[in-house]
Amino acid sequence: MNEMLQCSINNRISFYHVNTRSLNSNFDKLQISLNSIHIPFTAIGVTETWFRDDDTLYSLYDLQGYKTEYSSRVGRGGGVALYINESYDYFVRPDLTIFLEGFLESLFIELVTSHRTSVLVGVIYCPTGINSDVIEKLTPVFESSEASRKGCVLMGDFNCNLMSTNGGDVNMFMNLVHSNAFEILHTLPTRITGNSATLLDIMLTNINQPCTPGILVDDISDHFPVFTVFETSCQRKTRNTVTYCRKYTRRNISYFQDLISNENWQHVYLENHTDDAFDKFLSTFLQHFDNCFPKSVNRNNNVNNSSGQIWMSTGIANSCKTKHKLYKKYVRKRTNENFIAYKAFRNRLTSVIRIAKKLYYNEMFDNCENDIKKTWSSINSIVYGKSKDKPIEENSHNGTTIRDSLVIGNVFNDFFTSVGTRIQSMFLWSLLPPLVIISTLQILTLCSLFCNHQP
Repeated sequence: MNEMLQCSINNRISFYHVNTRSLNSNFDKLQISLNSIHIPFTAIGVTETWFRDDDTLYSLYDLQGYKTEYSSRVGRGGGVALYINESYDYFVRPDLTIFLEGFLESLFIELVTSHRTSVLVGVIYCPTGINSDVIEKLTPVFESSEASRKGCVLMGDFNCNLMSTNGGDVNMFMNLVHSNAFEILHTLPTRITGNSATLLDIMLTNINQPCTPGILVDDISDHFPVFTVFETSCQRKTRNTVTYCRKYTRRNISYFQDLISNENWQHVYLENHTDDAFDKFLSTFLQHFDNCFPKSVNRNNNVNNSSGQIWMSTGIANSCKTKHKLYKKYVRKRTNENFIAYKAFRNRLTSVIRIAKKLYYNEMFDNCENDIKKTWSSINSIVYGKSKDKPIEENSHNGTTIRDSLVIGNVFNDFFTSVGTRIQSMFLWSLLPPLVIISTLQILTLCSLFCNHQP
């Protein structure tokens, strides 16, 4: 499957959705799953994040190489999120977003796929399933002329078995879909238990282009992830992803030490000017350094680098593959023996991962002992990850919203260049002559000394 996707993914838009049933609990599983298929999806939709609207640690759940948008409940459960590949520009569409807690929860963006075209992308979660009220709320999205003109991709958990055509609400939903030229891309079960198989998680689109939909058998939660790769070409922002490294082996270090020790530094000592002597020394030193430690393209595809899970070892990665095989075996043949084998291995692996994470972070903070700066740097790297510069797209000034980047820059410049004068004007001292200020301060000082004098 990986080979098929990787051949078709180049310059194509692709989407992935999964119901995580708590992103906090299953974020590691999501990262491992995405890392195992090596597909840079254009957008990843997540339902049932179980985040609260007042959570402040969203950055703990950022995916490497993606920007994140969340829409969360005030209370427990529910919630949706979108991870958007950093290679694409986008903006949030609050006019299309519907968030009625516990009833219909969604998040929409407009994804820029080329210089003149864009696609509407939405993630939807229906906690109560599909009913007439939900259909009424979704109708404007399906019937939107903008969705028809630009193209639209919807993904989510609709909490209704779309393989069953007995319910009247399901038939109403299918009529809404088909009457607006949308197509449901997945027709096989996405949630399988010991005694049921239902289609709850789907993708829908009105893009009239060939695509490759699929379902991934994975145990991130009790819902299978779904994906779709479109044949539609897109214009991605070019990024230089080539990195270089030097190999500091014992042999190379020993060779470098020999060259430095045996070098005739007479040409440095003969220089009369310090700057010229240093230039010659540095030139000789760097020449030996480059010879002993040449730059080479970094071809390391270690899972730690690609997934951001720095505690991940090769053994744990292999165990994750074994667990995945046991789970697929259980899904194909749902016997009690297969389930027990999968569950036992899964529980052991979960314990190993917890120990590996604990040991890694213990060692990290042991190395920071007695160094408060390094300690806080480690804490910030865990909580906030790598710093991300987010450009200011708009600013409100004197009741007016400004979107011109040049005008925004001038507003900030005017504010900071005048801040000293404004602070000074807040004090009465600024209205008095300097000699009066000095005399007043002297009087206040004398009064203070007199009051504090002990006879």
